[in-house]
Amino acid sequence: MSKILQIQPDSNTVLLDNFNGTTKGTGFGALNYGESLPNLGQAVNLPKGAYIKYAFSPWYRWNGAHKFDINEVAPGVLTEGTVEMWIKPRQYPAYILEFNWNDLTSRPSGGTILTLDINADGKLAYNSWGGYMDKKPVGKMTIPLNKWTHVAVSWSPKGTKLYVNGSVDAYVDVNVWPAFSGTVFAYLNRFWGESDFGLIDEFHVSKVARTDEEIRLHANIQPMESVIFDDQFEGSTLSSDWVISTGKGSHSLTDNPGYLRYIIDAYGWPSGGDAKPLQLIRPFYGDRWILKTAITYNMRPAEPTNNRTMHFFIRVPGATGATIIYIGRSVGVNDANPGSNAMSLSAGSNNEPIFFPNSPNPLPTERWYLEIERNKDYVAIRASTGGDDSTFKYVREYTFPPGSFGNEQEIKIYGTGWYGSNNPPGYVDFDFIKVVGNPPPPPENLPIRDIEGVGDAYAERLERQGIKTIKNMALANVLSLHKKVGIPLFKLYVIKRRATLALDVKIDKALFGNILQMQLGEIIAMPDEELSLKANQPVETTSNLKRDISTLLICLDNAIVKALTLEDISPI
Repeated sequence: MSKILQIQPDSNTVLLDNFNGTTKGTGFGALNYGESLPNLGQAVNLPKGAYIKYAFSPWYRWNGAHKFDINEVAPGVLTEGTVEMWIKPRQYPAYILEFNWNDLTSRPSGGTILTLDINADGKLAYNSWGGYMDKKPVGKMTIPLNKWTHVAVSWSPKGTKLYVNGSVDAYVDVNVWPAFSGTVFAYLNRFWGESDFGLIDEFHVSKVARTDEEIRLHANIQPMESVIFDDQFEGSTLSSDWVISTGKGSHSLTDNPGYLRYIIDAYGWPSGGDAKPLQLIRPFYGDRWILKTAITYNMRPAEPTNNRTMHFFIRVPGATGATIIYIGRSVGVNDANPGSNAMSLSAGSNNEPIFFPNSPNPLPTERWYLEIERNKDYVAIRASTGGDDSTFKYVREYTFPPGSFGNEQEIKIYGTGWYGSNNPPGYVDFDFIKVVGNPPPPPENLPIRDIEGVGDAYAERLERQGIKTIKNMALANVLSLHKKVGIPLFKLYVIKRRATLALDVKIDKALFGNILQMQLGEIIAMPDEELSLKANQPVETTSNLKRDISTLLICLDNAIVKALTLEDISPI
């Protein structure tokens, strides 16, 4: 096991007790402190007769309406939270925690709005007085006695989860929320010390539903790569995990064995038109994943008035139907019009088509190897027309506002054809579609060949932002001592997954009204220590900046004067 770290409070922390020989609550009975996990100091020991009381202000309030089968305590009020801790219980059942409306010193007859326990079978159990009281989750894993286990519960409109050692142990798709009113009183070793509980450490209450990744990290579980699904299309029928929405068109796994063939034979769009096309839909869960697929396009328009499009979506279902990624390949008859032979890519509301204006009509067979990465609110598309991943390049990168997309999404495949006959029909072959969750981080030092040509769109945005920032600095007279033409005054270091793009900035004309030129330098791999020397900054400065996916350092005479991260850079 790697080094366990104490939880550090953040803006979403309501209560955090690391114990270590004392408590932030009020102790009752013969509580004492014992050895905790390595690096966590001391844990609190709660024998029979001992308990701890805390008081804190609620971050949402129940409106008093006795209608509990709703996902919010009141319309428009975000209702979520998380409780987590390390426990080392000595018996079953073990009564861990209670939230109560009242300030008490003995077991009450009412007022209980949240409980977290281990039942007589050794399973984690959560209950609340509030939202969806009949949907309380009960875990499946057995909590061992006399061993340290990390347990947690989170609730939000997206659902309620129990965690054991960083893994989701139980889930219900409704918000089982406690009905906060006034001051909340929390009691560890609930039932006011009736049982010989054991030890507790790192008791943490948050006003948000912590992500799976945050819970794993607090449980000292490093994210492990897992295959969410891997369809090689080697059978004669499509997996039952695919939802088939009927309509015009067809699919086959036998016309071209080993491939999923989608045949375009439709007139109109799923939302309307002359006919609804056949759609193949595959739901999956998670906010950190990489999808890989190889697609061979055989668009084949047959008549002068024909037009076909093949669509490959990853979208968040629900009221908004927000699109995470859209890839569309269309072909028409007008070779002079770039839009008639185009690969369109978009993420969210961003639409950036790639055109192939000189493609013949009908198009020859095209094989695309695509890789789509999602890391919470960061999305990247990589593509290779070489038919494999040997020539991967970043095509697009996006970072969206936090919470733009949920953890449940779906792949949707469909095609359209309109204006005239679709005979012979076009078709698209999928070699495979594979989704891997929690992909491993990139290596510490990327080889040059692996990053060559990668991140060009993002580097462009950094370049523009760097120029804008330097212009602002020039107006502020920062460059007053540097008016000599042609001397490189600024160095920009673009830290991108530990690969550093070095850029030189030169003043083409002196100061006000100057024209700034920026030239992309060589792409190099640079460890922290080397970058620190070049930027004349200590190692910890650059390491801290690497919390973000990418960081731009603007250096004047090798001293950092400005640091920009992904959040500072507006999308194109």
